[in-house]
Amino acid sequence: MSVKRRISVRTPEQRRLRKEDFSRISVDRPVYRWFAVWCKVLKELEGQSVEVRQKKFKLGFSNHQWWNLINTKQIPKSPKFIRPDIKNLPRDINKFNNAFFDRYRPHFIEPSTTFSPTLSEMADNLNGGSFIHIPDDYPIRSILDDIRTWYTEKEKKSKPRKSARIILDQVDDNLMKRIFHTFRLSLTTDYDNLQLHFQVQKIMSKRFEIPKIERENAKGGLGSRTTGTIRSDYLSEIKKTQRDKQFAKLLLINLGRGSFPKIKRIENP
Repeated sequence: MSVKRRISVRTPEQRRLRKEDFSRISVDRPVYRWFAVWCKVLKELEGQSVEVRQKKFKLGFSNHQWWNLINTKQIPKSPKFIRPDIKNLPRDINKFNNAFFDRYRPHFIEPSTTFSPTLSEMADNLNGGSFIHIPDDYPIRSILDDIRTWYTEKEKKSKPRKSARIILDQVDDNLMKRIFHTFRLSLTTDYDNLQLHFQVQKIMSKRFEIPKIERENAKGGLGSRTTGTIRSDYLSEIKKTQRDKQFAKLLLINLGRGSFPKIKRIENP
């Protein structure tokens, strides 16, 4: 007789918590992956201009505080993410993302109490803040009373930082994937919007089969039975592809100004 095991669903707070040191990032891990990817894309396109609503914007990193924390000069331009083929692209993205996240993770962590068994480990983990030494066999009640008193006096003088240094917004992973591949192929291929849609759908789902598009006057014209489809059946998909290309441009402009991921409008710097 098989025994069914209940699968526990982790909360967002639990997903973002690292067990080794109980540090917590402010949004889900995939958001930082796409943050790294678009930083790399912005580096590749730095200095180029994009047109949004009949106005041109030069892409690049502003003097926002994010780019004082992240050394954009060390973001490599190769291997390029903006390329026509997808071969080895997931591997290159994962390699870059892992190195990027490991290096800049301290800027993504929400401030919290740090627990270290030794003074040397505390010094290694502490980035600002204060040391608290607790003697061995010191009563728990006394520890809590002392910390409450200490924090009460500290809050009278200044308010502690309540958020990470680099704050990102939560975003859907599939949306980011679709926008990225649409933008990538639009810059490196001659696909029209419908072809772009089909190619991106093939990337999103391996089971997707690209339909055969027939001309409206094929096999007797409109109203006759055909085995294919016509372009007018995909007007919504064409518009969505146009919108996704616009989203990518807005995302890059706003990223350079220190906001991610913003795709609806241009944010104030």
